Amino acid sequence: MEPGDRVQPGGDGAGTEAAREAGSEAGSEAGNEAGGEVGGDLKQGSPPAPRSGAHAKSGSFRDHLVTRSTQLAAIALIVAGLLIAGSIGLFYVHSHDQGAALVHRVESLVHQAQSNPAICSNHSTTTTSTVPLGAGSSALPSPAVGSGSLPAGGTSGLAPAGILEIPSIALKAPIIQGESNAQLAVAVGHDPLSTWPNTTGGTVVLAAHDVTWFSHIDQLRPGDTVSVVEPCVTYVYRVTTGQVVSAGTPVISTAQPRLVLVTCYPLDALFLTSKRYVVDAYLEQIRPTGTKPPAIPPWAPPSVSAPAALLAQGLTLNENPAPEGNLILQGSVSPAWQQSPAPLEDDYALLELYFGALKSAEQNQPLWWAQLAPGVPFSNAVSLVGSRVAGYGAQLSPVLTLNGERLTSVELTTYPTVVGGLRPGPMQIQMTAAVRNGQLVITGWSVQSVK
Repeated sequence: MEPGDRVQPGGDGAGTEAAREAGSEAGSEAGNEAGGEVGGDLKQGSPPAPRSGAHAKSGSFRDHLVTRSTQLAAIALIVAGLLIAGSIGLFYVHSHDQGAALVHRVESLVHQAQSNPAICSNHSTTTTSTVPLGAGSSALPSPAVGSGSLPAGGTSGLAPAGILEIPSIALKAPIIQGESNAQLAVAVGHDPLSTWPNTTGGTVVLAAHDVTWFSHIDQLRPGDTVSVVEPCVTYVYRVTTGQVVSAGTPVISTAQPRLVLVTCYPLDALFLTSKRYVVDAYLEQIRPTGTKPPAIPPWAPPSVSAPAALLAQGLTLNENPAPEGNLILQGSVSPAWQQSPAPLEDDYALLELYFGALKSAEQNQPLWWAQLAPGVPFSNAVSLVGSRVAGYGAQLSPVLTLNGERLTSVELTTYPTVVGGLRPGPMQIQMTAAVRNGQLVITGWSVQSVK
């Protein structure tokens, strides 16, 4: 979801099956569903009291959904982008460290729950139960999610709420509340206006960037399992459909517990798209969490050896607007690497190198150039001295070459229009780079005029 989006009521409830919590009451009840913070110390307690005043409701939100299962309300699926270009600096600096830290926090809670059974004593589900596909919302008793010290859905911000596991595409990703850039930069985001996993009904909506965690969800097939892992309880869903829909397609909440995964489409897009890929799954099983979820490997992006004076000018898309196209991967690509923040981190390292080289040439700084492109003569870029980029005639579609989980080289061809300098007008720049001792360095650079 693009930051700043707001959920608007849908029409008559018809439309494509991709999910949201029903009606305007979802907004006022979401806080009660979310509860306290998962990332804190584990201790027993009581469920949060319902809100008072105009927002107070009789009974639980889930009970309310069940009683209104015949009056399903549609609300808009406003996942207007998962805007990858936003908060570039935040993503680049924090995605690796915070993504791994979120997983470790959930793993720590799982460890505590395994070593101290009393922690999960308030959860009524102590043995594996099965919900036949197509069963009504009353097929299972409530597991009391939200009671004690393990409140449903965690909190807003970057507190971890659980782990998403999809074995068929080797996906393991942290889940946090919210869908802002800061949240989607490091994890899969839970739509706070949708319900948190439960057995009484309603729809759970999880969103993620297309070129990271959800880059392979179009490979899911009916029958594949999708699990939401909490320290005490694991919810297992069975995939029923996957489809491409338009942004803004109305969606409905269901009486049967349901999970929806949403991302931008196509799944390699680095730009704001008008389509979404939506996966539907229905709750099949709820069981105690029995094993520690595997950690997500920490793939650090290569560094760029830019001088401090060059870095101070800004080497991200925030300071150097350019239209991004598609991220192209070649070589032997690890699915686990692809379904992580690593592809975007490597893309941003490539862009930092490109913008740094461009500025070095424009400002006639051969010493800067030598740090970024050792072995490539400055004369290869001298035609850009005294110029500046006024715009681009085509999108930037970087090519990353992988050896399993390791980035080995990159390629980028751009079509800037430059003003000033020796050869103003449309240009073609071709850059190649390789990873050497953890640093991304330019190995080739050519500039030519185009008509």
